[in-house]
Formats: sequence, structure tokens, C-alpha cells
Amino acid sequence: EEDDTVGITQGTNTGKNARADIDNLDQPDPITPSEKLQRFEAMLETLCNENKWVLNYQRGDVPKKKCRSAHLVDKRPRQFCHACVSISSELSVYALEIELKEKETLSTLLYRAQSSQPLYDQILNDLMNSDSEKNHKAMQWKRKTLKEITASVHYLEHPDKKLLSEEEINESWSLRMRRELSTL
Repeated sequence: EEDDTVGITQGTNTGKNARADIDNLDQPDPITPSEKLQRFEAMLETLCNENKWVLNYQRGDVPKKKCRSAHLVDKRPRQFCHACVSISSELSVYALEIELKEKETLSTLLYRAQSSQPLYDQILNDLMNSDSEKNHKAMQWKRKTLKEITASVHYLEHPDKKLLSEEEINESWSLRMRRELSTL
């Protein structure tokens, strides 16, 4: 008989056992594109409130560059959210999140700038440009350029919602974000 338990410490008071995908057989179920920016902002607010960090963020439309229709989602401009997390008076770290289409994946970009000038305009322009000679496609982080213009950079994967509730997604994303921000 197949046993579907994970461990005796992972049950709940209602008698439900935790579900586990030990062999990674289930397909990932990422956050839906329409709610990703809202969850990103909520996660940042949770993170900054817990750590008493200062948060400033702004939303906008990604620029239309040589990308045909990559700047659109459902025939409307694709949105971005750029956040500045001030960890201390000397240290600010930036996060950039892009609204995605249904089958697209693009990790959250975390970076520390070399100067006090914001880089998100240049990063968004590069993101939306395609250049077949350099094998650059639109909607891909230009890693070589990012390495050159930032002091440090990290790409944070989005949470997978197949095993997590909305609260657990926020907690998981927030925890991983805090760990990465402290290493930048």
C-alpha cells in the first residue's frame, strides 16, 4: 500500500498530511502573471516591515524597443515594478520585477548599483531589445551587460504555488529575498 505521508512532524491539527513532490514529477505551477506584481509588492512590504528597512517602489510601462510585441501583455503595455530597499544609510539594493505572459519565465532581478544613479532605465531598455548578431532576445536579462554596470547582481526565482498557500508564497519569497539582499 502506498504511503502518502511526508513526516510525522509535518501533519496538521486537523489530521491532514503535508503533500510532497519528492521526485519532482509535478509540473511547476508559477504565480499567474496578472497577480505577480501585486504579490511582489506585498512581499517587499512584508520584508521591509519585518526588518525595519525603507522601501520605495514605482510602477510603469516597459519601453517599446526593437522587440515587435514583447512590450505588450494582452494587447496592453507590459508593466514593471522597480524597488529600492534601503537596508542602512550606506546600503541600498534594487529589485526589478516584470509582468509576464502565461508561459513566460523571468526571474526577479536584484542588484546593487555602482553609483547612486538608478540603472533601471538602461536595464529595461536592454531587456526589451533584441539583437540577433549578439544572440540577444527580448525579455531576457542581458547578463554580461548587467555584470558590467552593477556592483553585484542576483537572479531570484519566483515561488512555485503548487504546494504553497498565498501566505506561504509571501513568506517563502520574502525569506529568500532577505537572504539574497544580505549577500549583495
